[in-house]
Amino acid sequence: MKRVLIVEDNREAAESLQLLLAKEGYECYWVETKVSAYEAIKIYLPHICILDITLPDGNGIRLCESIKREHPDIAVLFVTADDREESLVAGFKAGGDDYLIKPFRSRELLVRIEAAVKKYGKTEAENQNWYVSGNLRMNFEEMKVYKDGNRLELRPKEYALLEQLVKANRGLLKRTRIFAEIWDSEGNFVEENNLSVLASRLRNRLGDYEGKPYFETVWGIGYRWSLPIVYAKSG
Repeated sequence: MKRVLIVEDNREAAESLQLLLAKEGYECYWVETKVSAYEAIKIYLPHICILDITLPDGNGIRLCESIKREHPDIAVLFVTADDREESLVAGFKAGGDDYLIKPFRSRELLVRIEAAVKKYGKTEAENQNWYVSGNLRMNFEEMKVYKDGNRLELRPKEYALLEQLVKANRGLLKRTRIFAEIWDSEGNFVEENNLSVLASRLRNRLGDYEGKPYFETVWGIGYRWSLPIVYAKSG
């Protein structure tokens, strides 16, 4: 499912876009400001961003420049009431892939979105399964973990513990199971304290989200993931 990020400060216009795109099978996210857009892009890695030119906290053209600098494989479509030639030229110079002036016909918008997305083909993020929680984005098949869009380099056992915690889907993960899956296969004697040290190290690496740690300790029994988890299959 293709992901679309709508950056639009007009709620009615944004909701209309979301309804239209959802009917066509797109996964839609909506934000109102540049600051929110930066955060949403890091978390959701959309295939295309639909930008208005005028935003409450800045200019959509500057936002486009930042997107293209940091994520060159994300398509950008300006959808705006600004029909000035200088704005259109500035939008394309900033890296925009297309420019559509409001009001527009729904079919035309859909065709332009499809063309902009196809322009980039499959990217690194395609054909991968991602888990999103807080400001973390995780792919265990590729051993990739991103926090706020920045890659976290974890040790093998840290990856293994993180994967178990996330895939338990907020259920209780018992210490005995962790030992069995992470250590017992190696056939080595392991002290009970090793797991506590590993969990503490992983917790420090992940930090927290809005003041809440990503996983909690159930004393004497095991651990449980604390935050909601969203599973997204790219493609």
